[in-house]
Amino acid sequence: MQVTDVPEEYHPLLRRYAADTLFKRTFFSLPVSFGMIEIDKLVAAQRTVNLDYVARLRKQFPSKPTLAELLEICVAPTRPMDPVQHLEIGPNVHVFSSPNSDIRFLGSFLKEITPEDVEAAALGGLPVAAVISFVGYGSAPINVFKAGRRIVLNNGFHRVFALRQAGVTHIPVVIQTSNNPTLDFPPTVAGLPKEYLLAVTRPVLMKDFFEPDFAITLRIRDRIKTVTLAMNVNQHEVPA
Repeated sequence: MQVTDVPEEYHPLLRRYAADTLFKRTFFSLPVSFGMIEIDKLVAAQRTVNLDYVARLRKQFPSKPTLAELLEICVAPTRPMDPVQHLEIGPNVHVFSSPNSDIRFLGSFLKEITPEDVEAAALGGLPVAAVISFVGYGSAPINVFKAGRRIVLNNGFHRVFALRQAGVTHIPVVIQTSNNPTLDFPPTVAGLPKEYLLAVTRPVLMKDFFEPDFAITLRIRDRIKTVTLAMNVNQHEVPA
């Protein structure tokens, strides 16, 4: 697939996106660039489409988005996020839920204690360390893996589908280039192995989802996705 450059007038905006801390922490393992790609020719690892979610996205998007609007939709470091519900179901057990199936655990880190943390300590004591855990959504930019001439959609499937359904043919994306797929291409994308995504003569493409005889539509009950965080504490005395 051919990749074309984003017009030069938008390069200052792209540099600002690339300098964002969230962007840099998301895209660090492979060489990264921006480019315009044709939706229909993207290799699509995803196998299901939530049409209700697509309809919600369509309402959020302009009917005929300009390139400036597409840049905001497709490659900005942040995006509107569905609200997350929280329920504490026991000591050190927290359940987070969202109608957006992209909700996920984003990791934990050790945090230096501040006076505000000490004041907020609900159980008293003298805090000396804190562990912060994050729950949220996947990276905001629509990104793809490029290996040779093949380009595989990695993130942003429903936005890509919604834009294609609205008549958009080309979109800006973040491109992660795999120069040695044997070593640096992910083993799987959305559950499909790289051997299929990169080696099969004709993998599934985005345009296939719009072929009348390719997909079937199923009506299922509304679902929400939950993420449960539970902290297990073990206290022992060990020889010094």
